[in-house]
Amino acid sequence: MPITKKVRIDKTGPIRFFIFLRFMAFLSPFVIAIPGFAQAIPSAPVDEYPIHADGGLVFNPLYREAVNTGQQNAYDGKPTETVTIQNGPFTLEAKVPRAAKAYDIIPIRYKLSWKDGQRPPVFPVAVEAAASEEEYRRLGRDLFDLALPGDIDLDVEFLGSVTAHAIPGSKHQLKPDFSDTPKEYPGFYRKPMACSGVVEAGDLVWFRFRITNTGNTILDANGFGACMFCPVLTRKNEQGEYVRAGTPYNLYVRDLDELYPGESHEIWVHMPSNNPGYAENFEPSKTPQGFGMAPGEYRFQLRLAFRDYRHESAAVNYWDGPVVFHWEMPFLVENEARDFPVEPGVKHSEAANTPNKMTHWIHTMEEFMTSFDNHLAPPTDGSDHIDGTLWLQLAPWSHQVVLKLITTAPEVAAKTVAAPLDLDTESLSIAFNPDTPFTIERDGLLEPVIMSQSMADMRTNVQHSPFPEQHIRARLRDMKDHGINVIATTSMPWLFTDMHNPTTNYQGDAFKYVLELARKEGIRVEGWGQYPFDRPTIGPIASWISGRDFSDMATYPSGYPHDGTQYISHLAPRLPEANAIVLNYNFKRWGDLFYQSSTQPFVTPLSVGEDTRGWMRDDFNVRYPLGELGVLRFREWLQKKYGTIDSLNRAWNQTFSSFDDVQPETGEVDVYGGRWAFGNPEHPFYEWNAACADLDLFRSEVRAKNYRDTLAFFEDIIPNPKVVLRTEGGNVLAGGIDPASRNAHFRHAFYSQRRLGAIAETLADAKVLAYHSDYVTIPYTPSELRVLVRNAVAQGLIPAYLPYLNDMRDVVINEKYGIDYTRHYNIDKPSKGYMIHVVSPLYPWFRVMYEEGGIPGVLWEDYQCAGFVTSVQKREMKFFMEKLRKTLDSPEARSARKVKSRPDQSWRDSSLKKQSYYGLDDR
Repeated sequence: MPITKKVRIDKTGPIRFFIFLRFMAFLSPFVIAIPGFAQAIPSAPVDEYPIHADGGLVFNPLYREAVNTGQQNAYDGKPTETVTIQNGPFTLEAKVPRAAKAYDIIPIRYKLSWKDGQRPPVFPVAVEAAASEEEYRRLGRDLFDLALPGDIDLDVEFLGSVTAHAIPGSKHQLKPDFSDTPKEYPGFYRKPMACSGVVEAGDLVWFRFRITNTGNTILDANGFGACMFCPVLTRKNEQGEYVRAGTPYNLYVRDLDELYPGESHEIWVHMPSNNPGYAENFEPSKTPQGFGMAPGEYRFQLRLAFRDYRHESAAVNYWDGPVVFHWEMPFLVENEARDFPVEPGVKHSEAANTPNKMTHWIHTMEEFMTSFDNHLAPPTDGSDHIDGTLWLQLAPWSHQVVLKLITTAPEVAAKTVAAPLDLDTESLSIAFNPDTPFTIERDGLLEPVIMSQSMADMRTNVQHSPFPEQHIRARLRDMKDHGINVIATTSMPWLFTDMHNPTTNYQGDAFKYVLELARKEGIRVEGWGQYPFDRPTIGPIASWISGRDFSDMATYPSGYPHDGTQYISHLAPRLPEANAIVLNYNFKRWGDLFYQSSTQPFVTPLSVGEDTRGWMRDDFNVRYPLGELGVLRFREWLQKKYGTIDSLNRAWNQTFSSFDDVQPETGEVDVYGGRWAFGNPEHPFYEWNAACADLDLFRSEVRAKNYRDTLAFFEDIIPNPKVVLRTEGGNVLAGGIDPASRNAHFRHAFYSQRRLGAIAETLADAKVLAYHSDYVTIPYTPSELRVLVRNAVAQGLIPAYLPYLNDMRDVVINEKYGIDYTRHYNIDKPSKGYMIHVVSPLYPWFRVMYEEGGIPGVLWEDYQCAGFVTSVQKREMKFFMEKLRKTLDSPEARSARKVKSRPDQSWRDSSLKKQSYYGLDDR
């Protein structure tokens, strides 16, 4: 599909902006006459989700997408299958299309009726449609799912534990002069698994469990009603009390496949004694990094949490949800293992595990493969029936639609019927894009980059199982099998913890190991520096590598975590050089792995790490501060721009006596400490006013300068180097977005750039980016994504998003539920936003990214932050790759993909291709 040069996203924007300028010119012609003066962004209305007559929220993004794309009538007049369900006094009659195309949003028309009598109908009552359930697992049973859950219960069987001990002197340590020699990975020895009530103390301890679903609800880790294990370790103190002693490093253990009632899965749990602060009256574990267990009396708590929408509080679901299942097993830890009976685990009741888990405030919910209408009250007109339509999006494996009628009295009960579906997957196709900017060469032909991120260091080393040398390799190969051909890294500084010669460095060692595997497996790795650009470790690391002192850089008390840590000011003159030293070390050691595009102009992307400098998110809405040096440079920037303080006062409608009086960072500290939320209209800096407009423009220019200054160090080392900007928060870098667009997702994209300090137009002009990668959580629809990606590509801002497709987080603008979003989205009347978790389809996302010139990608294994690939996304990736391969193998595409010229590779000769480990066999 050809890529157009259209830049304006909302066609009515220029008209509104012109009217606004004329109005401002009438009020203040002098201000408008001065070029470059900041303007406040006027508030404007936004399309909201409605509130139903029964008081519930109508969250219907699938129906809206069908309307926006003109597909809402596509199934009118098509043959349907009528199904009938009886549940108590209620009767459901629904008409399901007999044939449909995968990924279509199909209408399911229904009539819900009831009879009055001795058992008058009790509301709420829900009508649900599911396109995900497979009959060989459903087996004709009336099953609930986590969108509207029924009984959630598990049986837990302890299968045994494994204890490991670090081998003294076996750990590989990086050296600044590359004089290190290879070692073995993982550098510890494991005892055999033993099923005993006495566990051997050690540097690492893992537990193995078999989990069986004994409820009537299908459990899964995707979207609206996802669930997750939240293990906790407690230990008896001197007073005989059990106090919290540890949690998994990732906090959560994820089950990546659905667990149907009656099915069993096995899980590993690495449980360190890593919370000595909770255990006040006993000596904490002395094991390296707190990853092991010391002798004592313990209890293992295996808990299951789920997304809970019974009540309105969004905060309960920000990261997990309430605990709905709790199983506890006592055990002993001693210096030596011995045979001892395993005490049976005990289930504990949890407040969240009530018989009625139905939502009491959502009327309609729509996500990929699931939709429901939850009728909270009978019609106000006294009618004895309700006519409605469910809009359901199908997957390539949706060969049936399961209709559910769920009642709440005298108890919560579900009756279901499966309607067969003749599903068309053959007609789906992907348009060939001959202008894909980032490619790899395979067998003399160009192929598009499909990207993900290895998090073997941060999330998936020893915390995943006792065998990291096996499961890290297995996941990397799994990525390859699903089409991933380039990987990013986390860019975390754990590699350089080795400078202190630690006994263990599980994260850094796994980072090195996955790079060794990438070399062996032939996977290119995006060049990397450090996460993030301003981390306080950058100075000591640069000093260690270079032998020069980088301790004199200006700092500010902010960043992550929220403990007052002194991060490096973005205006510190030596910060780009420090980052360049780290990046150059990575190149000298692993540069043979660095990805370089096989398409002219043969760009070599160099990641600056996850460099988020501000957030627009339901639970976290701030800008990171500038610090003293940053504010000083901001004042100088303002003086250069405005010349006199009188000019600035006119532009900002302020009364400063001098530029020294300009101080954005005072009186607005939010609850996170040292981060700025400009929500006070009495403050000179108030969201989206002229002062904030200048502040965000300055911050964007500082970002561009940071990257330009860093790249300057590589002009003679790496060919055509460009920065990869990776961010979090649902950010999109595309210019021309109308700030008054009625589309809330476009509104988010526009304003998040300002919070982030990454205004698209500024970065496009700077020409410093290879591409922009974001851990996207906003569920942009395919039609929205196509507009955004097309415009970004036209502006040279290539998107390479790594979305959380299993767990997108929509900000649902409405008048009743959630937190105040009036200022966040600059809405012209009081409005609220509620964060709802949804699963989004992968195939349409990847298709749009490829066809419009972006880089398809997905976040694979961020098991703590809920951005990971489940069995759903894997099946979709296989489907996408089948369709893409068919496109790429057409005669026209094969001719266009022939390599005409190759980039010079002599620059890689400067890389030492250093090996950290030996013996990487096929274990």
